[in-house]
Amino acid sequence: MLNLLKKFISSWRKFVNRLFARLSNVEGMNARSNVIVSLLWLFFLTLASTITYGIFGEKEILLYFLIGALITELISIIVAYFIFAFKDPDCLRSETYTLSKLAIEKGQIGDNQSGLIDVSQAKIIEADCSVRDGSNG
Repeated sequence: MLNLLKKFISSWRKFVNRLFARLSNVEGMNARSNVIVSLLWLFFLTLASTITYGIFGEKEILLYFLIGALITELISIIVAYFIFAFKDPDCLRSETYTLSKLAIEKGQIGDNQSGLIDVSQAKIIEADCSVRDGSNG
């Protein structure tokens, strides 16, 4: 019986470690990481707790407390969204977008001066046409 309990605890630890490793990898989940996500995690964890306690709980006062916490969290999410929408909209963008924007601003990628190819190896294409009155001719 003791060996069975040890195996169960060991497999449970492996499961939890894999679960948290998977949830902590935002790129692997193809999810957005921004300011509001942490508040949403808290909201949905409290929502799950409220639903579970509503089904299995006995004390009504604790259910009212959880519902009050849900309402408070929802109001704080809405307020935080509008504060960041007007004060700093970059905080609402995804982490990958912010990093890409920063790389472009620093001239690491996508710039016409230091793009992905070496400037000395670039070929200039000469063209003998010009645009006159909105038509080629």
